[in-house]
Amino acid sequence: PTPGALVPYGGSVAGEGEVRSAPTTQSNWRAGHAAAEPPRSNSAASNRSPSATERLKQRLKQREGGSGATPVARLGRTMAAGGGAGADDWKERIEARRREAEMEQVADLQHKEMIAERSGRRNDAMRRVMERQAMRQQEVGGLEE
Repeated sequence: PTPGALVPYGGSVAGEGEVRSAPTTQSNWRAGHAAAEPPRSNSAASNRSPSATERLKQRLKQREGGSGATPVARLGRTMAAGGGAGADDWKERIEARRREAEMEQVADLQHKEMIAERSGRRNDAMRRVMERQAMRQQEVGGLEE
């Protein structure tokens, strides 16, 4: 090729004025890699391994077979196996929560009473200040006359 002339990728010229460019390279590349890659269709994947739904069904069957078909059946086995002592734990937790709620209500009431008492004292103090100011105003008015 002459200096400054276009040289196609790979250095080959197809014919007079015709230049081979990326499409042939790309198609060669695709042809070379297409054989190496496995097909990606769903039918090919399902032949190799079970679907997600099937795997989930298998796990559910294993769970049911190992620990009972229903939560009630599992609870019955737990109670029969000596788990009855833990059955009253929920009652204790509920009772503790109830006591805590009562204590919180009592504390809230005491806090509100304390705030109301402070507010009343503050209001009384402000009333006395206002009364004193009014008396001084009257005294000043009496002296000016």
